[in-house]
Amino acid sequence: MALKLPLVRWGAGSTPVLLLHGFLGSHRSWEHLRPNWGADLSATAVDLPGHAQAPLPSTTGTDGFLETIAALASVIDTP
Repeated sequence: MALKLPLVRWGAGSTPVLLLHGFLGSHRSWEHLRPNWGADLSATAVDLPGHAQAPLPSTTGTDGFLETIAALASVIDTP
């Protein structure tokens, strides 16, 4: 089963941006910027694995890292 990361999207601008939070954060870490960036960007903010509502990868080490990268890639590829 593929790792699914919870996310929020906003804006309809022509510049796509993937927002990644820091340690102990979540997609909500970016909410304060939303009013400033709303119209200029097409933003996607995700919860990284193990944070907020995001599950952990099904495995650890390199395989878990690659599973996380694949989940982020699917977020980028899905409008």
